[in-house]
Amino acid sequence: MRNENLSIYLKKSLFSYGASVLTLCLICLCVGDEAAEISPMFEFGSRAVPIPVLFELAGLSVIFSFERFLFFTDRIIKKMGLVMRTAFLAASTIITAVIFVLVFRWFQSDNLLAWISFAVSFVICFIISLLITAYREKKENKKMEEALRKVQSKE
Repeated sequence: MRNENLSIYLKKSLFSYGASVLTLCLICLCVGDEAAEISPMFEFGSRAVPIPVLFELAGLSVIFSFERFLFFTDRIIKKMGLVMRTAFLAASTIITAVIFVLVFRWFQSDNLLAWISFAVSFVICFIISLLITAYREKKENKKMEEALRKVQSKE
């Protein structure tokens, strides 16, 4: 990875991490006391998020950013449509998230309500992430089109 690509990758990882921590803090404030008995993510109730969970979220954010890099750039996968890229990204992030849930025991694997809550929050965050990405890409494309028009008008 070149330096500029690494910089973009790190920015995306940090943005993802910040969004994850903010989301977890909001959930913690809303249901932390009730969820304290269900999940180690909420062991301090609505007062705090445990440090190990913050590191786990950092790792998850780095992996999610790599998956986004893998499926939404042409550097590795040259020819794939947007729908397929989005489907593969969704599948890989779901698999990664489930692995993290199970490995770090964020909640009991047989707790149906916890899985439903996790799925709902995951889908909401995924959709918001896609919308932000689409907005940024549209904005960047508009800038590129304007720059191209300026270059063409000078010729």
